Amino acid sequence: MSNDNPGVSFQLSFAELTKLLDLFEKLVEGFGRAASLPRNERRELSQAISETAEMIDTILTTVKQRISNIIREIRMEKPREDVKAHILELDDAEEWESRYREFRMCEPLLNASMELRDDVWSRLRKWVVVRDIDELERTVNDFIHGERMAGEFVSALLRDLAELGKEVHERPEFVLSKLTEARDDIQKYRNHFIEIEQRMRKSI
Repeated sequence: MSNDNPGVSFQLSFAELTKLLDLFEKLVEGFGRAASLPRNERRELSQAISETAEMIDTILTTVKQRISNIIREIRMEKPREDVKAHILELDDAEEWESRYREFRMCEPLLNASMELRDDVWSRLRKWVVVRDIDELERTVNDFIHGERMAGEFVSALLRDLAELGKEVHERPEFVLSKLTEARDDIQKYRNHFIEIEQRMRKSI
């Protein structure tokens, strides 16, 4: 996303998400080389990795829906103070934490993490660079440690976007364009995690 106002950052950072995606790619590549694993073990490992990718997709879906709701409000010309409030809430870790707890989204993530910890890390070290496995293990465990961690991750992802609240009154079309770009970018990441999940299921 471009920054049309030098005074305010509107660049939505995907650095952590990109790192997580890259590490998952390396894990999938290593899994593909683990041809000597018994079929039942390959099925268990594939299922654990796939479920984790699915839950990351669920988080991104929730974020995308939230942005889409704000886009709809702008297009329907809802009161700008309401729109501004909803944009600012994108950076509210406590709100995201509450949302995850309400829908119990992190419990399956935590279960998948335990499966990964017990099954994947130890058995894939001979096919994946140890540094990559260690980094992925830390990243996944941090990412899905609990509602608070998930809330902080999402709010960090949307922190710069929340700055658009300052522009709602003066430049609503600009805000609309930036929100739309962010939604489309998030969809690209969703598609990639979905593709990884599908590849894992086909590899058993």
